[in-house]
Amino acid sequence: MNPISRRQLLKALGWGAGAAAVAPTTLASLLAQAAPAGAAPPGRVLVLVQLGGGNDGLDTVVPIGGPDAGAYASARGPLARTPDRLLPLDGSFALAGELPRLKQWWDAGHLAVVHGVHHDHHDLSHFGCLAIVWAGSTDAAEQTGWVGRTLDRLGGGAAGGPDPLLAVSLDGPTPILVGRTAIGASVSPDPSRVFGSPTDTDADPAVLAAYRAMSTPVVGEPALDAAARSAQATALHVGEALGPHLPAPPAASAVDALGTQLAAVAALVTAGLPTRVYHVTHDGDFDVHANEAGRQPALLATLDGAIGGFFDLLGAAGAGVVLATYSEFGRRVAFNGSGTDHGAAAPWFVVGPAVKGGHHGQPPSLTALDDHGNLVPTTDFRSVGATLVGPWLGVDPAAVFGPGVPTLGFV
Repeated sequence: MNPISRRQLLKALGWGAGAAAVAPTTLASLLAQAAPAGAAPPGRVLVLVQLGGGNDGLDTVVPIGGPDAGAYASARGPLARTPDRLLPLDGSFALAGELPRLKQWWDAGHLAVVHGVHHDHHDLSHFGCLAIVWAGSTDAAEQTGWVGRTLDRLGGGAAGGPDPLLAVSLDGPTPILVGRTAIGASVSPDPSRVFGSPTDTDADPAVLAAYRAMSTPVVGEPALDAAARSAQATALHVGEALGPHLPAPPAASAVDALGTQLAAVAALVTAGLPTRVYHVTHDGDFDVHANEAGRQPALLATLDGAIGGFFDLLGAAGAGVVLATYSEFGRRVAFNGSGTDHGAAAPWFVVGPAVKGGHHGQPPSLTALDDHGNLVPTTDFRSVGATLVGPWLGVDPAAVFGPGVPTLGFV
């Protein structure tokens, strides 16, 4: 037997094959849940796009009317956008000029701008704020993610355990997909790196046979050994189920990480898989403390092109898809001389044919900032999640976020 390479082992155990639920599931049960290629998606689909690093909401959705317009220009100085670099939505707000595809969605009535999204427990830390957003809770004791808790209630697999295909991350394992009984899968958007797939360039029949043998349950073995075998089997089965549907990656000279991830999501959606939630990351580093004028426009242009291209690829299948962006926080209102520092409230986008477009939530005031010079949150971040979970995915938001979290009207 050929030795297992380090790359093969890493692919099998994590990123390449998908770190999925430790649950007693079989290949037959997973494939039985996946519809034939080309079938309609089984229900509504949610796509979450993380804007890593803290997107500058005031450079994304810009106030152009009322007292906030003057406050924006004063605070931002040379960073303030001029009219030629804006796409007006109405008399009060405009999108950054690098977002023409999102402007088309606005004009069609299917882009929701949710204003002032954040929470009141922020510590201006990437890690602390992102942990809160992923958990859907300001309770430090919460060890699960809000999507994971949604998976807990979306239903189990055919064998009675959590179905790892209910949620898929195309950007590596993420805590937001970890529930109490369920956990989403993680696969690479590059099919040549998906262990167990026919497209796996490292596929070696002897290696796969050995891996399957190690994944076969043994009667009477200790519970911990059985759990490890089940995890191995699930990772392999996820690769076999998802890998064949992933498109070939673009040429190295044209690599766009977000576009590649969303192209993979589009392929999986149109394949009719049972996945209800996908997670991708635009990790171009929105942490623009320095040279924001040189960095932020390119980040926004990439976001706009990737979202536009995603819905182009979906075609008619996009009718059942809602895409939402989120970030750990916005940026501080004042220009720091080169960029902007960590802030608080910022707008999030929700887009798709089923979205009721327009302004949602109360825009925060630029003339009544908090003690750190940040916008005061006006929309509880959990309300965005509760709307995506309840009205869109059909799960009781109170079971995920607790009682009393209001939903918004964008779906």
